[in-house]
Amino acid sequence: MPSPSGVLTALHDKLDAAVRRLGFRLAVFAALSIIITWPLLSTAPAMNFFRDAQVLMSYEDAAVRSVMHFVQLPLWDPYYCGGVYALGTPQSRFVSPTFLLSLLLGPLRAEPVTIFFMLIIGLEGAYRYSASRGGSALGSFLAAPVFAASGVFAAAPPLGWINFFGFELVAWALVGVRRAVRGDPRGIVLGAGALAWIVGFGGTYAAPMSALLCVVEVLEGGVDQLLRKRPVSAALLGGVACASLALGMSLIRLWPIAETLSDAPRVIADRPGMTWQQVGEALFGHSVPFGAGTRWEHGAFMVGALALPAAILGLTRLRSIPLALVAGASAWLATGYAYPHGPFPALRRIPVFSVLRYPERYLIFVALALCVLAAIGIERVESLAKRRPLWHLLGWALGAALCFNAAFQVQHHYRLSEPRDLLPAPESVSRPFQQARGNRWALGFYAPMSRGSLSCWDAYPIPQSPLLRSDLEQEEYLVDPSAGAVERVRWSPNRIDLRVSLKRPARLRVNQNWHAGWRASAGSVVSDDGLLAVDLPPGQHDLTLRFIPRSAVGGALGTLAAVVVAIWLWRRGRAHASSWKGQASIAAACMVPLALAGLVRVAWPQPPAPPRILRAPSGDPILADDLPPEATRLNVRYANNVTLVGATVTPSELRAGMAATITLYWKVTGEVPRGVVVFTHVQPEHGAFINRDHDTLSSTLDFADAPRDTLLRDVMAVTIPARGRWVVWTGLWMPKHDGSRVPIAWAGDAKVVDGRVAAAEISAQ
Repeated sequence: MPSPSGVLTALHDKLDAAVRRLGFRLAVFAALSIIITWPLLSTAPAMNFFRDAQVLMSYEDAAVRSVMHFVQLPLWDPYYCGGVYALGTPQSRFVSPTFLLSLLLGPLRAEPVTIFFMLIIGLEGAYRYSASRGGSALGSFLAAPVFAASGVFAAAPPLGWINFFGFELVAWALVGVRRAVRGDPRGIVLGAGALAWIVGFGGTYAAPMSALLCVVEVLEGGVDQLLRKRPVSAALLGGVACASLALGMSLIRLWPIAETLSDAPRVIADRPGMTWQQVGEALFGHSVPFGAGTRWEHGAFMVGALALPAAILGLTRLRSIPLALVAGASAWLATGYAYPHGPFPALRRIPVFSVLRYPERYLIFVALALCVLAAIGIERVESLAKRRPLWHLLGWALGAALCFNAAFQVQHHYRLSEPRDLLPAPESVSRPFQQARGNRWALGFYAPMSRGSLSCWDAYPIPQSPLLRSDLEQEEYLVDPSAGAVERVRWSPNRIDLRVSLKRPARLRVNQNWHAGWRASAGSVVSDDGLLAVDLPPGQHDLTLRFIPRSAVGGALGTLAAVVVAIWLWRRGRAHASSWKGQASIAAACMVPLALAGLVRVAWPQPPAPPRILRAPSGDPILADDLPPEATRLNVRYANNVTLVGATVTPSELRAGMAATITLYWKVTGEVPRGVVVFTHVQPEHGAFINRDHDTLSSTLDFADAPRDTLLRDVMAVTIPARGRWVVWTGLWMPKHDGSRVPIAWAGDAKVVDGRVAAAEISAQ
């Protein structure tokens, strides 16, 4: 009769052999994924009514509608904000293999199926990355859910943040880079392909954060080459090749996104952060009051405390040092501005990372590091058990802990999926397209009704034309109706066919935003205060407007060239990678798509965007010629080249419960550092003040980007809740720096108390 240790050894060997088989792993990962996503799959036809979900799903729905209803590429989205460049919307996810699911099943049914497959991909990627860093097969298999089923992937679906599942591809990108820096050309293809998929999947956070971790892998590969007394060039060339090919494969998205954000830069000026206690609670949970006692609450980035014993044991391996450093640095990044000194403010000085607002999302990398450390911990026990069979008992205990940890993670997914606000999918109505005033928080209902929503909200300031209207009988019209007549012949997102009859030259307006990608078969396309318009000569015109942006064509050519290079590398690259010259030629080949895109940009000139008219949310221009007569002149000069010229309140006398509009008039006379915040305190004679602090002027413009020596309107609204006299106090402070108020160099004509300026008064009856 075999001994207990012999039985455990034999069982371990069978499990180890099983998990090494791809089919077995995928079967188990698919079973776990279907358990996790069952609440989502069982409600697949329903619509998530959460506000973010409405906006993000509308991108996918508009793309599906373009392909299935109009047989067009999803280039222009007319259903939102008066029309946006679909490829240039950073959070859209349709440039991804999962878009096929949306085409086959419809965007609502495809969403949980997409999550199901992305979980499987993430589990297999976590397994492969853990194994590549020294984790055993069984340990990597058991530890994979620590990352791939962690809390961020539980929190994302109820919020509609499906693009956050791009983080499931991070491990694949790192596996590819590890192979690339060690001279394997197929690693270049794998790493570049994973990064390109992340970008195409709407990876506004996942893409730059993953690229940061890939840089760490390249540096680690270079150090490894030095320790082995080998040339560092192989690691550097592998990293350069992988980065170049990733950029090339992503060009179809990166070029349009870069074009969009250059026209409408995203301004982020707040000061988020987490304490170390909050970091621990986010990863491992905390107790909260419940009835007469307490209960355990899982954290938002939950990895589970039961994974810690194996991860701690994994730290005993020398190979775990880089992982420990990554985990520590990522946790430190997650603290953001919570402490005086930290890496997050420094990282945000890099342009790409300056628009990443929330530092806690770096905890995703802590989850990945703990996953790999747990796999290495299991491997450590397995190696000890070869000499001392009783160590198998500890190994089985750690494995059981990881299984229970996965069960708690599944419970976390279920708990977060329960309170979703679901509605039946809207029915489609076939009728001519028309713009409506709309509702951005119910955006999913408008495209099925063939309506566009002019109510606009997004992660970047979409430049809407103030001439957009929701009350037009005809979406295409002449500025001078007496000049002729316009008839719509055919309409689709990327193409509008019109029959125009003109007695004299006239301007035709289309009730959508202008973009440089619009072309006309007659006349000349112009921007009419941000509205799409065509100047036409007299006569009969069969006018066709087509949306063919240079960035889409050039980006597609670059991506296609990159795919060709990737196929060549996969099939023939290994034979060329044995020498320094071979590695250099591979790196050069990976740069060809970028060079091709550069040639397209030079050969295809595009009209520049018209000067952006800066407007407040009310539609009023931010730039002003002079103070209005009713304004109070203040002329307060601050020590950072900013002057508070004056202020108005409308109305200055009102009834309690009504809203007043406060307008501050600023002027910038020199360089201003980023991070200057306007604080505004509307204070009664007795009691607490109403806070109206804000990062940008009129929710649009940062002081650092403001034109010099020009009067700037800073408009805000405040509801006065009670009777009495209210004073509007205002000033500047620097929360990103030392948290102090900006000193006043000269008080001018104003009353100043404790760094605050009494700008105006409100009388409430």
